[in-house]
Amino acid sequence: METSNNKFEIIHETINKSDNRLSVKMLCEIAGVSRSGYYNWVSSERKRKEKQSKAIAKINGEKLPAEEVSFAASAKGKIVIVAYVVALLTVLFFLATSLNSISMLKTDILTLNAAIAAETENVRELTNVANTDNREELIAAAEELGYTNEGNSEVRNIVLADILPEEETYESTNWFDKLCDWLIGD
Repeated sequence: METSNNKFEIIHETINKSDNRLSVKMLCEIAGVSRSGYYNWVSSERKRKEKQSKAIAKINGEKLPAEEVSFAASAKGKIVIVAYVVALLTVLFFLATSLNSISMLKTDILTLNAAIAAETENVRELTNVANTDNREELIAAAEELGYTNEGNSEVRNIVLADILPEEETYESTNWFDKLCDWLIGD
């Protein structure tokens, strides 16, 4: 009893003969198999041969030559390579994004450092003026440096508190403080 594989092999050999005058349709009808079955058998011939080679090599204890590596193994290799490339591109994307963010932060830090340096210089100027004990000069210098409230020539309290020395910030303003100061001897 012949199997379908044997019938497909015979059809394939007959088709490949140079003096053959029969079509695949006629040979399949004579052999009692379907044409689609024959074409499926032809398309899977490579896999079949690889399986046979592996089976023979396994029986003989031989290693398969490199060109007989199965299509499935090479497809898995391609998938692994594609996955590796995708992972590498993802890492590169996040690295580029991070470097861009770091660059933007560096620019912001440099801008803030410049602003801090300018403010530090302004505070030094106000400190020099505050050391002269002349409130009018201090207010004029603060206004010049932009440390005044809108529509009001009063210097911001925080600037005065930061600049004026502690002993100079206390002034007796009511009769009780003046009495206490007189009794203590200040």
